Amino acid sequence: MRESPPPAPSPGNTPSTRLAWGFLILVLTGIIVAFAWQRLRNSPAFGQPPVLGQLPEFELVERTARPFGSKQLAGKVWIADFIFTRCMGPCPRMSWNMQQLQGSLRDVDDVRLVTFTVDPEYDTPWVLTDYAQRYQAITDRWLFLTGNVDAIYKLAQENFRVTAKRQLAGPSHEIDHGTHFILVDAKGRIRGYYASEEDRVLELVAGDARRLLFWQRALPTLNAILNAASTCLLLAAYRAVRGRRLMLHRNLMFAAIGTSAAFLTSYLIYHFGVQLTRSYEGPWRELYLGILLSHTALAIGVLPLVLVTVARALKAQQGDAALASPEVAARFARHRSIARWTFPIWLYVSITGVIVYLMLYQLPRISG
Repeated sequence: MRESPPPAPSPGNTPSTRLAWGFLILVLTGIIVAFAWQRLRNSPAFGQPPVLGQLPEFELVERTARPFGSKQLAGKVWIADFIFTRCMGPCPRMSWNMQQLQGSLRDVDDVRLVTFTVDPEYDTPWVLTDYAQRYQAITDRWLFLTGNVDAIYKLAQENFRVTAKRQLAGPSHEIDHGTHFILVDAKGRIRGYYASEEDRVLELVAGDARRLLFWQRALPTLNAILNAASTCLLLAAYRAVRGRRLMLHRNLMFAAIGTSAAFLTSYLIYHFGVQLTRSYEGPWRELYLGILLSHTALAIGVLPLVLVTVARALKAQQGDAALASPEVAARFARHRSIARWTFPIWLYVSITGVIVYLMLYQLPRISG
């Protein structure tokens, strides 16, 4: 008796359709997880300081006489205080505490200390330079900002929500000002106020700063590991297919897809839940930007290529999951025609993902 051919798959149940829906669900899941993670990690129950306010963009003058402001602090966790150099009250103790924080956080690259003067008319960059030298302030780690008095007082009172006003009675240089240390995260959000006279203030503010930095550091490292894993799996899969070990090739490619999907989820969590961007600080800016731009553009373009490549492979092996029949090689011709483009692009994206991580996070430590 003659066997009837198997029914053709319906248009909505082809391998390419199932694969497309699978990736769409994965992307949507990653976005939902990212936003849920943002809510969770910003809650006190998760051990993170709560968000207490958002700082606006600002630009003042650093003690080196260069413009300096919120753009240079983007991507950094920073600790602020308000003092003035002629202060005979709490300011010397506050600056001494900042000096201790500089020492205790010296191993943390992404933390900055920022001292604002509330007496900018007297505290010029040259005065602040002398004051900073007294406390052995490291130029790029502990910043001293001066500038327009109205801009500083507005920033202190309306945005940091601390006291900053001249006394109506007494010497003209006496100024009422807040004595708290203020913790600010990588997005310019206030995450904590710490009374400078408290005995455990250094332990508290340094501990919260390190907690804020944990996921800011851990997730980029995880992303680099996933990119490196994808690179190894792609190279192993290429070697397997060259050796005609097709089942091993297929399994390795599915593993590469899995690590790339995990990377996508982790990437979304990082950029939606932790911070948006981190700027490159190093001598090879043009090289870094070239790698980053090509990596980003090809990462976007490789996704549909991967979808089509895998869909063609799944369609070719329909009815012969073991890949044993002679007809398989012919059916894989269309798969191979696009795979020869997908493979090098996917490999380049994975390798440059690791390079971007090394240039952003590891080279500054080595050169420093």
